[in-house]
Amino acid sequence: MNNTIEHPGIVKEIINKQKIVVSIVSTSACSQCHSKVACTMNLSEIKEKEIEVEANAFEFPIGTKVIVQMRMTMGLFAVFLTYIMPLFLLITTVIITFKFTKNEGLAGFLGLFILVPYFLLLYYLNDKIKKRINFTIKKCS
Repeated sequence: MNNTIEHPGIVKEIINKQKIVVSIVSTSACSQCHSKVACTMNLSEIKEKEIEVEANAFEFPIGTKVIVQMRMTMGLFAVFLTYIMPLFLLITTVIITFKFTKNEGLAGFLGLFILVPYFLLLYYLNDKIKKRINFTIKKCS
């Protein structure tokens, strides 16, 4: 089994000589469906994402088609930080607050409010997280 996540992209910008910005076009499954015209879901979103990759800029000039790679464990770590941990905090806060106050409104408010400091903490730890979650690139063959 392959332990890497890969996405095709194009080198968009060079920052310094060791950092490259790669543009990845992300499409939903709906965009490739032949019934999307008649569908009422209208989820055919195409989003462009930019990823900073540390690589030698001389090997990858602007416009080069590349494949961006990331280890699967790093992807799972990112999912944990952005989805699982906030959900755990929200549910735990709601349950504990409701158990002690019996006030649903307060429990819901505090459950949502606890996410503010959590995401602020993630924002301030962004540099440390970037060091742990890194990408590699290779030229398309």
